[in-house]
Amino acid sequence: MDYTARSVRSLSDAGHDIINIDDDDDDIPAVCSALDDFIIEDEDDNLSLRSASPELRPIEPTWRRNTAPRWPETYIDHCTLLSERAKNLGPTASTVRIGDTVEIHTQQPAGLVEDGDFMRVMKIIQNVYSGAIKLRGLICRRNKFFAPMLDPKLNEVSIVTTIDTDDPRPYHIQGLEEISLDEAFRKRRLKVTNAPFPKLSYRDHSPFASRGPDGKKIKKIVEDNDVLVCRYFFAKVYGKGERNSARRIPYQGILQHITPMEADDGGKILTGRSAEHVDLTDNADDGDIILMEPTRSLPHGPNRERQYTFGDAFQGGGGASCAAKLAGLKVVWGFDHDKAAVDTAALNFPRARIFQCEAADFPAAAARFNARCDIVHISLPCQPFSNANTNPNAIKDEINTTCVFAVTGIIRTARPRIITLEEADGLLTREKHKYWFGKLLALIREEGYSVKWAIHNTLEYDISQPRKRLVLIAAAPGIPLPNMPKSTRGRPGSNLPAYLTAREAIGNIPRSATHHNPHLASRTDGVPWDPDRPFKSTILTKNSLCHWDGRRKLTLRELAGIQGFPHTYEFTGTKTAIEKQIGNAVPPPWFKLVFEECIKVLRKVDRIQGRGGRADPRSEGNDDEVNMFRAASRTLSPAPPISSQASGSSIENAIFIDSDGKNIIEID
Repeated sequence: MDYTARSVRSLSDAGHDIINIDDDDDDIPAVCSALDDFIIEDEDDNLSLRSASPELRPIEPTWRRNTAPRWPETYIDHCTLLSERAKNLGPTASTVRIGDTVEIHTQQPAGLVEDGDFMRVMKIIQNVYSGAIKLRGLICRRNKFFAPMLDPKLNEVSIVTTIDTDDPRPYHIQGLEEISLDEAFRKRRLKVTNAPFPKLSYRDHSPFASRGPDGKKIKKIVEDNDVLVCRYFFAKVYGKGERNSARRIPYQGILQHITPMEADDGGKILTGRSAEHVDLTDNADDGDIILMEPTRSLPHGPNRERQYTFGDAFQGGGGASCAAKLAGLKVVWGFDHDKAAVDTAALNFPRARIFQCEAADFPAAAARFNARCDIVHISLPCQPFSNANTNPNAIKDEINTTCVFAVTGIIRTARPRIITLEEADGLLTREKHKYWFGKLLALIREEGYSVKWAIHNTLEYDISQPRKRLVLIAAAPGIPLPNMPKSTRGRPGSNLPAYLTAREAIGNIPRSATHHNPHLASRTDGVPWDPDRPFKSTILTKNSLCHWDGRRKLTLRELAGIQGFPHTYEFTGTKTAIEKQIGNAVPPPWFKLVFEECIKVLRKVDRIQGRGGRADPRSEGNDDEVNMFRAASRTLSPAPPISSQASGSSIENAIFIDSDGKNIIEID
């Protein structure tokens, strides 16, 4: 530290024009390299989704990594670095103990550990015969490799690791990596913290500014010598058997803020001294949930469970809202730009406030009522990211991709405790969409949320069609990230019920059901197929599927049944409009399972806080609860004013359907 400060001062006294070097890191990769392992190179690789290629799924459990050493290897409490630079700095600088951080110089090919990474040492292992020493610890990588997912600020790093869903140990145990002692170049100072940027960084203690060309010299000194700060944890998550499969492509991930339990000035569980005894998952004991101090005390009466509230952004025909209702949530608002879809949602949720408006205009439209709710779902337009988008429209795709930026306004308006998103899997798996996925994660992270994601095949979640979709779950500060739901169905030998068949999905539709008249369905000259298996195709926005008798196309009600809608769910609009609503919808049975996992976490947190759940934000007497949520989400920014000019003033033409489901009011 003294060397760095002296060097910086000597340089800063030498020139003329002041240059502020509190800038981004140098040599920033064009797009987030941390997401490379999720990319599918070609269409054939897309078949590697775990449910689609059973031959690649080993029956045996994943080999457990980072187990205790076996003789002749044993744990030791310290060692001495081998590099001449470290030795020349003296015994303190060259002696590595548990909890220290080392800079890695390696000639190994890029992989789990890369040249220039850092390791927080958790274990030191020595072979008592050969004397060879290995360091085992958490890998940290500069944030520039995570851009745009993370801001590429100088000397800001993040923990990066891989974990397995079938390994019950927390990430700071199973996610450790090993290096040989000769790959540890020197010690570095690292602070793991949940404090917001730029606290605890070099910016707190060093006036790093210079004149003229010396700015780059100073920047290099800072990069090579000053303190590193870690505020995030990034993990690639492997499902059962995926790590050992031929393709080894992960389909899940986590981007999480460092919690108080993980911080060096908090629980200190990432120092290597107590990690074996602490579990950070949401299955941990109640004492592991982080509680935020309320602005004033809450009454501690009987634990009465309340119905959690739900808002639906880009609602469409209401597939996510239907799932929310099935899970026990109260749908309080929704919006979409399509009038037919809005009419359908209003018909099925008459007590909710349903808006027809553009996404950028929703915050202004919602200013007429309290839009805050417990869970918000966001289904961004999927056409630009879908593999079915074989005839891209550049103008439409640009409009749809820019909807990503509307996420910020939606979050700030609703202040949800949990956010869910559903999107085409291509947003994660295609190289050309990597920027947009990273940007989406950045927008959510900047509002204070941690996020996890996974690709699901809806065949495994009570839907009779193969539909690969990306699902994201984000949690506000103080709320643990919910688990992804476990598969409810599987292939023979999976010890799960068989996939839902076509006959089970639509073979029992009542004759009285609306939009179901087989005699009026379009005639076809197709090939009959076996209804006692799932559908081969995915429901799209146009009806191209024929009935299993091969003589007609499916009715609208049958299409809705394949998508998982209850047979009593109503639709409005033309035949083409209804086909579009069904094809774009979130399959309700699948997302019902996602919402149930979210509800479990909220119940657990509220039980600890002495309340049964958050009341409807429109009801009276909930000031204490709102204050509690504000305290827990204190890192979130206040909602900014929204200009009605942001998207062509669509708010001028927006409509609001009142809570009685009858009155339509123009918003002007």
